[in-house]
Amino acid sequence: MMGRCKSFYLSSMGAAFIALALMGLPGVSLAQAPVPVLSMVGIAANPPSAQVVKPLPPLQLRPAATPVSKAPSPSVVPTPLKPQLPKATASPPVALLVDSTVRQGEVLFVAVKIMPPKESSTQVASVVPHHLHWKGGGGLDVPLYSRGAGVWETVVPVRVDHPVGPGGLTVMDASNKALASSAVAVTSGGYAKQNITLSGGMGALTPEPGEMDAIGKLKTDTNPAERLWQKQFALPVPECMNSPFGNLRYHNGKFTGNFHKGIDQRSPQGRLVKAPTEGVVKIAKTYRLHGGTVGLDHGQGVSSIYIHLSRINVKPGQRVKSGDILGQVGATGFATGPHLHWGLFVHGVPVNPTQWVHPDVC
Repeated sequence: MMGRCKSFYLSSMGAAFIALALMGLPGVSLAQAPVPVLSMVGIAANPPSAQVVKPLPPLQLRPAATPVSKAPSPSVVPTPLKPQLPKATASPPVALLVDSTVRQGEVLFVAVKIMPPKESSTQVASVVPHHLHWKGGGGLDVPLYSRGAGVWETVVPVRVDHPVGPGGLTVMDASNKALASSAVAVTSGGYAKQNITLSGGMGALTPEPGEMDAIGKLKTDTNPAERLWQKQFALPVPECMNSPFGNLRYHNGKFTGNFHKGIDQRSPQGRLVKAPTEGVVKIAKTYRLHGGTVGLDHGQGVSSIYIHLSRINVKPGQRVKSGDILGQVGATGFATGPHLHWGLFVHGVPVNPTQWVHPDVC
């Protein structure tokens, strides 16, 4: 019984050494493993009585090599992407659309457009036109009004006494940086002289307190947020024009140093006076010099005035449409007889109404 246990023990221990050597355990090699002695004792059910089993020759095994740590697999380095360069930033082209000539006393209808870049790879810088600078005649800055979709518009007045010759417009941003410019030539308005014969009492007529301040405020204080006017006005009365805009005024042969700031239409007493375009009533009052007066704010720099009225049919703050009745023709204030004097102002400057409407000439 002890012999069987010993053989089994030796066989088991040899197998264990071989397993440890194969696993690469440091200090353990197959050469150190005991050679097992194979015996059929305990295996055969009826072993022969005199059977001799020859031992197996010792195994010729190489010593176990010192295990070498396996180098980690090299990590896969992704191919670097090409750097995304920022798009080139450039100021977009600014187009200034305006006539190349203008007469003294008339206006320029101006449009400013931001043009899209030709190349999609170009990043557009933020450009916001703010106002126009009119060069010449003392200079004048005129605000621009957005119409959306990269379009701005305005009206630039040219004074009656603006020098004839080259002028120019420049589009400016809010910091007064020039964005675009265009040359504009000013031509003569061809205005004539006009003498008016006055009686002694009329020559001494003066404005009442606050009268000229109210008229001055009408010229310059317009609503910037809303444009109510159209480029083509309607005539406020149907009669012909007997005194044009811009004539140099003489009273009893003496130059007044002034010019006619509107037009006169030869209308009978009581003729209905109608609004030539939409507006808001700013003045509805009878003054000593101007007589019965109605002033309209048409928005975004444009206003108009109607004087010498015998009757006023509107109130301040009232909104009127083209064709609504403002009052009736008269001869109140500084007037020699019944007629309608009406004038047009753009950014405070008197301009020729016949550029906006076309009355017959008497």
